Amino acid sequence: MSTSRRSGSLLAAVILGLVSLFATTASASERPVKPRANVGFMIASNMNNRCLEIRASNPGSGALVNMWDCHGGTSERWYWNGTTIRSDLNGKCLDVAAGNGENGAALNMWDCHGGSPQQWVWDGARLRNPVFNRCLTIANANWWNGASVIIWDCNLGSHQQWHTT
Repeated sequence: MSTSRRSGSLLAAVILGLVSLFATTASASERPVKPRANVGFMIASNMNNRCLEIRASNPGSGALVNMWDCHGGTSERWYWNGTTIRSDLNGKCLDVAAGNGENGAALNMWDCHGGSPQQWVWDGARLRNPVFNRCLTIANANWWNGASVIIWDCNLGSHQQWHTT
């Protein structure tokens, strides 16, 4: 084999290798990136140390929230996104149902829009909706699993006191 033929074959092999390297790099960057799973915190009551959870791990909009023994599952894990509290289970926001700002309004999960029913701030050990000026509350200070969670005028009761774990 002549020197020019060998050089030509070597050059062709190098070019083919480079083309395949760039093609692989390009196709890898075009693949969708799987979103990172969130590993949020739990919101536990100071009254009974039970956790705020999405009832029955329902991933749908409108799912109610209640209190349950803490187990650390995604239905009990939350993370902040600005002034909204989102669920690890479904990425939906903790929401005052139907935008009802009155005492006793239920809390549910809803697609995040950042509006008034989805705003939350820490106020000491309380979680308060600053627009409605009402606090996350265990209804009737119910101690047991399955207790409903509502908004109510803020007070110093332990059924409105929370901590994260």
